[in-house]
Formats: sequence, C-alpha cells, structure tokens
Amino acid sequence: MMPENWKSRLGITGMPAMGNLLSKSLLTLAFTFSVGILLAQDVPNQNKTLLLPEFFEHRYRTDKDTIWEFKCYDSRDSLISPDTLANTDGIRYYSLFKTYTDSSHKYVDANGIKQFLPVSSIIARYDKMGTDKWMYIDYATNKFLYLKEYKSEILHSDKIVMPASKHEPGYMITYKYYRVGK
Repeated sequence: MMPENWKSRLGITGMPAMGNLLSKSLLTLAFTFSVGILLAQDVPNQNKTLLLPEFFEHRYRTDKDTIWEFKCYDSRDSLISPDTLANTDGIRYYSLFKTYTDSSHKYVDANGIKQFLPVSSIIARYDKMGTDKWMYIDYATNKFLYLKEYKSEILHSDKIVMPASKHEPGYMITYKYYRVGK
C-alpha cells in the first residue's frame, strides 16, 4: 500500500487531466498524418496499370532451348520496352519472336571460339489498324485475319512488383488483358 504523499516523494506535482492527454495524442496524430501527406506528395506514385490485348504476353515463354517473346514497336518502328510504357496508345504493332539455338551450325565469335548459331525469327505480327481493330499476320501460313477489340471485357490481369533499388523507389505494374476476337 502506497502512502498518500507518494506523489510528493517522487517529485510529481500534478497529474495531467484526461483532456490534456487526449489533446496531446490528437496533436501527435495530426502531426504524423500531415508529415505523411507531405511525404506522399513529394514521392510520385510509380504504380501503373496497362490495358493490353489478350494475345500479348509481357513475359517470355520457354520450351527447352526455344524462347517465344513479344516485342512492341511504335509508329517509327522503334522498339518499346513494356516496363517503360505509361500507356499503350503509342504501340503500333506487336511482333512474336521465336528464338532458339541451331546446334547443326556454328560460328566463330570475337574471341575465336566456335559457338552454336542463335536464330531469331518473327512468327506472327499484330498491327493496329484503327481505334478498335487489329490485323493478325501468321508468317508460317502467310495468312492474315482482322480482329476487333473489346476493351470493356477484361479477361485476366497480372501484377509485377519491381523492387526498390538504391536510386529508385519500388513500384507495381498491373497488366489487364481485354478480349480480342473476330
């Protein structure tokens, strides 16, 4: 049991009222919240969402030593990296490449070492024909097909998280794929 004068022995002159504790807590919370808002305003939001046609795959596929990969091009036939896109309006066409190693042919590299010949060829191409039209060209059969896009019909989505580095903050890219058909 504590004596009645324990406050004076410990040097406590008065206990703060509940209102003072509450007001200090609210001030601390308001300060923390305002600093959080300022920090959030200073750092730009790097997260982005890209709306893409269903035939496109942002990742390459592999089968043994064969790689299938889509590449994006703009109207000047310049290669576009999907990771640097802000939106997909600038994409003029997609090309599907098949890359493999030809083990029956070799070449001599710059160091004088014989290497197997890498082969890369375009398998298919998707050209943007208008605001909602695509033309699919199959190079193996030399045939083409006109496709219509339905941007309101999202078939699936995929997310990629790019981790933060020493010089850049991390961000997330959400790929949403819409239906394309005849």
